[in-house]
Parts: sequence; structure tokens; C-alpha cells
Amino acid sequence: MKKIKFLDLKKINETPLIKTQSKIKKFLFNGNYILDKNVLNFEKKFSKFNKSSFCVGVNSGHDALKIALNSLGNIRNKKIIVPGLTFISTYMAISELGGIPVPIDIGYDGVLDVTKLPRKTDKNTVGILAVNLYGNLCNYSFLRKYCNKNKIFLLEDSSQSHGAYFLKNKKRKFWGDAAAFSFYPSKNLGAISDGGCIVTNNKKLFKRSLLLRNYGSSKKYIHEILGYNSRLNSMSAVFLNEKIKRLNLENSVRRKQEIIYRKELKDIEDVIFLKRNPNVNSAHHICLILTKKRNQLKKYLERKKIEIIIHYPIIPIEQPCYKKFFKKIKLPISKYFASNALSLPLGSHISADLQKKIIFEIKKFFN
Repeated sequence: MKKIKFLDLKKINETPLIKTQSKIKKFLFNGNYILDKNVLNFEKKFSKFNKSSFCVGVNSGHDALKIALNSLGNIRNKKIIVPGLTFISTYMAISELGGIPVPIDIGYDGVLDVTKLPRKTDKNTVGILAVNLYGNLCNYSFLRKYCNKNKIFLLEDSSQSHGAYFLKNKKRKFWGDAAAFSFYPSKNLGAISDGGCIVTNNKKLFKRSLLLRNYGSSKKYIHEILGYNSRLNSMSAVFLNEKIKRLNLENSVRRKQEIIYRKELKDIEDVIFLKRNPNVNSAHHICLILTKKRNQLKKYLERKKIEIIIHYPIIPIEQPCYKKFFKKIKLPISKYFASNALSLPLGSHISADLQKKIIFEIKKFFN
């Protein structure tokens, strides 16, 4: 039997690549490769998609976080609240700017548990970096009020939530002072190279982000501030301009597939699904199950040529680069996820027959 891939980008990207072949060829021969019209066109499209006033395309999701944080103010020696479980980039973007990540445990939906937040932040806390993990959205109605009350900023790491929204407010796609996105190839809206962007309604933040991505310069050889070399790849922008047309469809396919997984595997006592908020139209970036038999199940499925991924097996505060700074902090739910979470294949590359095969083998293992 042919291997069932967790993610098959060749298959997922086939149609948008075919449709952009001539445009990519035209771009390659036009001689204008940096921040060309294709980047500007995509920034306008993605800004409109997110109902934001501004969008700044950058080199990666990590740089989007770093530039957004830098634009929100000087965070050196300042505390930023972060979730206990996330990709390490969330923490490192803060650390690179001299800030201090302050972890708060997650809930069973995989995102920041707002009930664990301090009633009032101390004077050294300047913001919250809320991560929309696995396609789920954080409790932004609470977080927005909380940040306003404590006079701190709210930044979203939306790298896994392209297109997610609250059902009662479909028109609004982000709730922070800014949101950072990744276009890493494996994302729901993935590019053909690394990439990212910042969306915001704050004109001052927008202008500073533009400077920061381009050596602190808006005019050649005039450098107003210390900046970075972080610009969205123009060829990726050509591709993203086409692929964004399919984002809602991709999210819909993922949502339907997860419904099938939940229905077919609901009677297995050893399997718990990631909690989804019924009031949220999730991006379903990852279909997560929790099981104490994770490692055995993974090995079994691999023998059956089914590729399964373990996301974030080590929480950030236990990584070698951070361990000595967070010795006394306890994050039980974050650690539970790290030890028991397993991601099932999900996306438009998985046919109905392939999904049936995956479900059959999972049932067979537990029976």
C-alpha cells in the first residue's frame, strides 16, 4: 500500500501552481524581484480577507511576531504573557527583543486559559501574546477587556488560524492590536517558501512595521530606525494571490473531515479529542487527539504506512534554552498535551477512502 502522508503539499498545491505557472514565469523574467506589485496585491487581498486596514508582508511568521512586538513598543526587560504550550517561536520572538515570556497554562482547547490570568497585572507586564493553536481562537471578548483594563497590548499569533472567526461576528477576523500570520508551506494558507505578515488597524504600528521589515528605511539609503531584512518573497506572493481563493474551501474540507473522525472514533475510551468552541468556526489546522497510548498508536500506524505527527512534545519552558529560567513554574495541562497529543492527517490531500483507512486502523489498534 502507498504511504498515506500526514501532509502532501505536492497534491494540495497542484491546482494553484498550475494556475500561476504563467504568472510565476512572467515574474521570473521581469527583473523586479523585491517588494514588487505581487506583494502589494497580496497585502491588499489579505487585509481585505481579515477586515483589517493594513497588512505588512514579511519573511516569516517568526519575523511577523518580532516586528509586531517591536512596533508595539520597547519590551526590553518587560513581561509578556504567553500560553504554556505553543511553538517555540512565540517565546523566542519575545526573548530576541529582550522581553520576558510569562507562561500561563492552557485549557483543553489548547489555547490560553483566561481563568489562570492574574486579576491585575504588575507594572512590568506590558502585553499578552495570545496563540490561536490548532486552528482554535482564544477567548478574545475576555482578553480584549482584560488588556484594556490593565492598559497592556494584545497581540495575536494567528499562524494556525487563517480564516477562523466567531459565528456571531463573521465579519471580524482579528481582535488584537495586531495579528501575526505565518505562510510556512504547511499552514492552511501556505506559501512555496517561508513567509508571514502582520495585520492591524493601527496606522502608527503599520508604518513602523513597514520601516522595520526594510532596514528601518522608507527611502533608499535613509535609515530612520534600526530595522531588519524581512520582506515577503515576491514569488510566494504570486502563488498566495491564487491560493487565498481556496482558503475557505480548504478550511471547510478540514472541518468536515474532523467531524467524521469524531463520529467514527467517539466510542474509543482511550481517545479524547481536542475541545472545540461551538461558537467558533475553527480553521481546523490540526485534528488533535489525546491518548495515553500515543507512542504505541503512532508506531502501529507507521507500520501500516500512515504518517502521524506529534506536535510540541516538549513545552517551551522545558526546552534546553529556557529550562533554567522556569524551574518553579507548573503547567499541568500543557504537559498533558505534550505527553499525550497526536495529530491525525487532515486536509484536501486526504480522500474519503484514505480517511476510512486511517479510521479503520485506529479502531483496529484499540480493539
